[in-house]
Amino acid sequence: MEKKNFSIIIYFLSAILVLALSTFIYRVITHICYFNPQTQITLSNYTGERIPNTSSKKSAKIATYVNANNELSIAGLSSADVVMEFLSNSSGVTYKAIFKQEAAKNVSGAISLKTYSNSYLPKFKFMDNMDSSRISGKNATSVFITFNEDSSSNFLYQNGEYYHYRGLCIDKDNNTPVKVSNVIVQFIHGTIVSDETLTASENFGTGLLFSGGKAQDIKWNRKKDSQIKISDQKGGPISLMPGPTWWIFIDKDCSVAYD
Repeated sequence: MEKKNFSIIIYFLSAILVLALSTFIYRVITHICYFNPQTQITLSNYTGERIPNTSSKKSAKIATYVNANNELSIAGLSSADVVMEFLSNSSGVTYKAIFKQEAAKNVSGAISLKTYSNSYLPKFKFMDNMDSSRISGKNATSVFITFNEDSSSNFLYQNGEYYHYRGLCIDKDNNTPVKVSNVIVQFIHGTIVSDETLTASENFGTGLLFSGGKAQDIKWNRKKDSQIKISDQKGGPISLMPGPTWWIFIDKDCSVAYD
């Protein structure tokens, strides 16, 4: 009888030991994962989306697409975090697309690709969720930006995103639609020779933000050699929907229509 009771005690103590050891191992593993930089999550400066902390420390890449009237020349834009578009006197419709380090690896070798210094884009502020009902403004489910008779940039709002189209809307690189969460139109004055001359002739102006199927009037200003700042008409901060942004610079000879 005593031997049986002793076996029961040994079994009971062994079970407690196994349970305690399992708990200890679990806590060690979760502790390592929590403090491992590879597993920490932060928000992207360009999209407001959750990304690994290590990715946020890598330099973004910027690709330059010139004479972008040809549909084939826009391959890769569906992977960009931010696309800046303008009409250059020397190069026609031009895109400056900002990519995460990993996404940039898939950009065609024929495209000029450099480290992005973020010399003029603002530090974006994003909404803390995807609730577009919080956005006020006029309805804007179709957006048409016309540069001239031959060049335009158009967007159709579907399923919470703006699909870019000018003829075909499929990225030839991966057969994925080019779609973004926000479209910013910035009105400028003067001639654009290159991206370095964007807003160079002025330090303030107006624009439009298309987000969540709505159009909002915005203001912008920029001091010399500093980043552009955007605000609402009263000077308050503007929040974007999390996701990619398409930023268009246009002058007085261009037009914008939406409904």
